[in-house]
Amino acid sequence: MEVVDITTLKLTTGPAVFLFLGGLSVFCVHITENLVAAMQHFAAGIVVCAISMELMPPILEARGDLSVVTTITVGFFLGVFCVFIFDSLCETEDETDESEEFYGLRDSSRRGYGTVSGFERDGKGVLSVLSSRRRSGKASLARQTSAIDVVYPFPYSLVFAVCIDALVDGLLIGVSTIQGQKAGLILGIALTVEMCFLGITLATGLRSQRFYVAVISLLFTSGTLVLGGQLGASFSAAIKGNEVVEVGVLSFGTSALLYLVTEELLIEAHKAGDHALWIDICFFLGFWACLVLEKFSS
Repeated sequence: MEVVDITTLKLTTGPAVFLFLGGLSVFCVHITENLVAAMQHFAAGIVVCAISMELMPPILEARGDLSVVTTITVGFFLGVFCVFIFDSLCETEDETDESEEFYGLRDSSRRGYGTVSGFERDGKGVLSVLSSRRRSGKASLARQTSAIDVVYPFPYSLVFAVCIDALVDGLLIGVSTIQGQKAGLILGIALTVEMCFLGITLATGLRSQRFYVAVISLLFTSGTLVLGGQLGASFSAAIKGNEVVEVGVLSFGTSALLYLVTEELLIEAHKAGDHALWIDICFFLGFWACLVLEKFSS
């Protein structure tokens, strides 16, 4: 038995690499909200198509006895339960964002990696960056302090949430290989787009950290996705040929991916409010692209 499943490794490499590159792009270029929203719609379309073409048919074709129906039900609602537990763990991320806004982190992050200038100490001494100018007759008392390096607390809750998300997505890719490499390929393409967005989200929260700290965090998160893929592939290999367990696992993946589309990708894409029609069309383009890929791959 192979220690590393090469097929799954290939399928998870794309999402892992794009998670890392998406994060690095935050430090290099300005990414507009419209572009991120379009990427999220496109990924949602691909995921919905992958569910309907790769995960649902085996479930519908399975025999209709009580054991199969029971595992379908247990798998589906176990997936719902797990993703809602995961969602509750990520609620601390919003608290972190509010804290960052209070401390001025978001404004400061645009000026450099951990460097803030132009702030004055408030009544509680939250942050102090003192600047003084050379004054006539008081040159000996002048202090030329224009900027200091400020080390902000590391956003552990955000990194933890993103790592769990990447681990679960890797598991889904590994589990999807039950239906063969093609199913994993389509899901891998969809999650490549989603992981790119996830990398952008993570790097945005890490902009106040040293650059090398952000890079290490991105690499670690990418590694959790690959690890999740290997765990999912190992589990798939262990249950292969057992129809009852297979449909339960596919039901689990179906509900988890439906949550990804309805509660993560599309909701996040609409958080900024109304946007242009072409962004919504990207959802249908993603579904169409998945259909075309299916025809070519067959």
